[in-house]
Amino acid sequence: MSSSRPTDPSLPLEEAEPPKALTDRLWGRYERLREDGVPGWMFLETISHLLLLKRADRPTPSSPGHPADPELAAASGAWTTLRAAPDGDLPEVYERILKGLGNRPDTALGRVLADARGAVTDPLVLRELIDDLEEGLTPGPDGSEEEGDVLEALFDLAVQDTRRSSPHHIPRFLVDTLVRLAGPGPADSIADPACGTGGFLVAALRHIREQHPDTVLPPSTERRLEGNEASPASRLAGANLLLRDTGWYGGPVHVTSTDPFDARRFTQADVVLSNPPFGMLGTPPERPDFAVRTRDKALNHLQHVMSVLTPGGRAAVILPDGVLFGSGPAEAVRRLLLRDFDLHTLIRLPTGIFHSVPGVRTNVLHFTKPQSPSGTPATTHLWVYDLRTGHSFHPTERPLRAEDLTGVLEALRPGDRASRTETPDGRFARFTYEELINRDDTNLDLLCPIAQPTPSDDSPPEVIAAEIAQNLRAALAEFEAITHTLAQAPPASMPAASADVADPTSDA
Repeated sequence: MSSSRPTDPSLPLEEAEPPKALTDRLWGRYERLREDGVPGWMFLETISHLLLLKRADRPTPSSPGHPADPELAAASGAWTTLRAAPDGDLPEVYERILKGLGNRPDTALGRVLADARGAVTDPLVLRELIDDLEEGLTPGPDGSEEEGDVLEALFDLAVQDTRRSSPHHIPRFLVDTLVRLAGPGPADSIADPACGTGGFLVAALRHIREQHPDTVLPPSTERRLEGNEASPASRLAGANLLLRDTGWYGGPVHVTSTDPFDARRFTQADVVLSNPPFGMLGTPPERPDFAVRTRDKALNHLQHVMSVLTPGGRAAVILPDGVLFGSGPAEAVRRLLLRDFDLHTLIRLPTGIFHSVPGVRTNVLHFTKPQSPSGTPATTHLWVYDLRTGHSFHPTERPLRAEDLTGVLEALRPGDRASRTETPDGRFARFTYEELINRDDTNLDLLCPIAQPTPSDDSPPEVIAAEIAQNLRAALAEFEAITHTLAQAPPASMPAASADVADPTSDA
């Protein structure tokens, strides 16, 4: 249920509770389908399609603050048609509806349903799913978003069930906290170049509606909400957003599935929120706007965000530790970030918040782009909050909870950075630009001066394995940078005066 009043930014967000009985029942249906070889993401797509059809057929709020979403108008009546179909004809009727609505690539709904096929071909199971949604979802015309909450709850169940989720999927309350720190407003265009199932974009819309409940922007043909996801999750992201009454936001939903570094894909954005996949090396993208040429996908994603931000734009990006202390290209990108952007906040996240890689070490970088170049470094002070030292979590045995972030919100003071103060324990500290730029390799690996816990014999095996893997990746990146530098260096017999200087901004 959307809030009708602004929330206190210093308090943890209250999470919406979807109908648990309904989500448990739907997931129970999938347990049967899985035995027949139906992949989890195809089941989620089917549920998302049914939720869209149902949402389009229920009464829409008539209040000025919640106008009907025009993107769903084409699906009006489809749910009624589906419910009225005889059991024997149900799969065929369902396929026909999907095909008809998917033949509109010019609309967000058409893109979500393009080439969609029903994963559930058993008419009895399909009827059970339709009946479950009809009986379990009966929201009135009050702006509630139960359909979207049900879909997000199913995402959570899928993550917990498979244990093979990508680092895209982080707890909703953590996403909401990071969005609150970025502070998107109703006039902002918002983008996520690696949006997964759309969690950051949905959270940004939720934040804007909570903080500005009476604001409705005039319709616009410009992209105000833009996401990209290279995996099949892109359709789930599109459905997730459409279930959130995005029509009131004044512009179209646009979620695509292309190369995340395609320069033609993204227009500039006022707010960029992202949790990209990392830990992989790829081909250096052909991007003349990237100052540093590298194979490291995390560094390239950071450069992409830096490139698409508008003057005055804000970003919150989750990135691995290697971005903070790697040499060569990583150091070059850090120097550019400190010089050309106001890198004002760094949150050192704890391990154990991702199901797929419980031991991965990650960080949140918050930065803004100056309105215009000033000739002096844009970063003046970097505030570092160490949520890692002394904290240990596990996705199932000891998951990160909303109350664990209370100290973060109290210290970072969203919307009031001027009143921040350092904490006596050193967990929240401020560093000047001069201190940072003069550190060896401009190393930003800054932690609270408390004895750091190390994996013990009783640590879960996946935590130990993930930490070893991350250390090996960091070492590999260092060796690649050294190898590249040596390859560019002149032969020992050459006079020093004629030597070419190796480019420190490239590891390709």
